[in-house]
Order: sequence, then structure tokens, then C-alpha cells
Amino acid sequence: MEPKTLRALKSSIRYWNRIMNGQCSMTGIKGCALCRMFRSSIRLPDCSGCPIYSFTTFASCESTPVDEFFHSHDYIITIDGGKKVGGPDSLAGAMAELFFLLTLLPDDAKCPI
Repeated sequence: MEPKTLRALKSSIRYWNRIMNGQCSMTGIKGCALCRMFRSSIRLPDCSGCPIYSFTTFASCESTPVDEFFHSHDYIITIDGGKKVGGPDSLAGAMAELFFLLTLLPDDAKCPI
């Protein structure tokens, strides 16, 4: 994995750790370092090069645990339109996405959370 991609993955891991701990809300591609690095457009996502896309072969984090977070019915919508953990279902979804991202780290990489 290229160093800049690894930095973006670690940043996304820290982002989901903050979401899981209720310290910030999920704000879509503007909050995710991997999305900012690899998405070419909101309307026409091209996630080529993203480690999530490389693993799932789907754009826009489709088929990842982020779906659990979005489909939970207990998240809180914030004033900026973000989604914040609001109960056990959204917490489980955020935790699942965090753990999924951790599995994408190369064996020799350490991630400070």
C-alpha cells in the first residue's frame, strides 16, 4: 500500500473511531479521507485505488458494514445533516465499519486510534 493511501486509511479509521465514540457525526464523503482521495464525483463515483474498493469491488463503500450504520433506525441526524450514533443499532454499525477498516491495514502497519 502506498504511504499516502495508508495515511488516508488510518485517518478513516480514526474518523470511524470518533463516530463510534459519539465524538463526531458521519458526514459522508467530506468526512472520510479515503473518499476525499479516491472519489472523483458524488454522482459518478470512481473509487479505483481505494483499499475498500479493492477489497469489495463495489464503489461508494457498498457491501461494507457502513450499510448497518445507515440502515439502523436509532442514529441522530445532526444540524449539519450528519448522522451520529444514537442507540445500540447505530453503535453496532459504526463498530462494525471500524473493525472492517482495521482488517484492511497491511500486516506491518500500526494504527493509533
